[in-house]
Order: sequence, then C-alpha cells, then structure tokens
Amino acid sequence: MIKDKLHLYYNSTNLKGIELSEAIIKGQSQDVKVLLYFLKNPEEKLSRYQVLDKLIMLGLLHPNVQASSIGRALNSLMKEGCITKLDE
Repeated sequence: MIKDKLHLYYNSTNLKGIELSEAIIKGQSQDVKVLLYFLKNPEEKLSRYQVLDKLIMLGLLHPNVQASSIGRALNSLMKEGCITKLDE
C-alpha cells in the first residue's frame, strides 16, 4: 500500500540510466523514512527542518541531506493523502 503511494520522483536534475534509477530508489526511501517517522510519532508537529534534524539524529538520513529534499518528501506525502499539513 505505501509502495503504491510513494512512486513519485521529480527528475529536476535530468538524470538518466542507472543514476536516475538510484535517485528514484533513494527518493522513495526518503519518503518512506519521513512517513514511517510520522506513523511512529503521530502527535508530533514538525517543520521540514525539524523532521530533517530528527531523522539525522536517528541515523536515518545523512547529514548532507538538504531541507528542500525533506520539503519535497512532505509535499509528496501530503498530495498522496498520507499526512496532513497543519494550519499552525
């Protein structure tokens, strides 16, 4: 079910071949990590920067991951109805 919802990848860097395949896999796993964090911590209300910090502290993401990448993951998950943005 989650795999079906997390198939989005925005090829903004025009990757091709193996590099594109690797980026798709990495992007999906990042979406999964963000979603699983929220599923395990449903009461947490976090910005993309806070999500990034939590996942880095847990060793789930490399410290070089950009906050914009987490923002993309959050937007994809919101569009798919997996998470909801709060008006706070």
